[in-house]
Amino acid sequence: MGNLKASILVPIAAVLMVLLYWFRPGGIDGPRPEPVPVDGKGFSHQLLTDVLQSIVRDDGTIDYGALRKDSKTFDTYLGQLSAVSPASAPHR
Repeated sequence: MGNLKASILVPIAAVLMVLLYWFRPGGIDGPRPEPVPVDGKGFSHQLLTDVLQSIVRDDGTIDYGALRKDSKTFDTYLGQLSAVSPASAPHR
């Protein structure tokens, strides 16, 4: 009887996980920031540091509402990452 429950629950859980993955918010085609050119040969992660300092609270939790409300800095950082790749900037 115990094996029967497990044999039914595993496929149900697998189907549920596939459905949740398929219909997740944003999905694979979610919004993506535009590439932002980076000056010079170096790449600075200072924008990410600034974002993390503004959204991580003293107790270690993250204020996702603050990130959603003011996401310009994070979008700029993601745009810089998307503009820099081994193909587009091999000198970095």
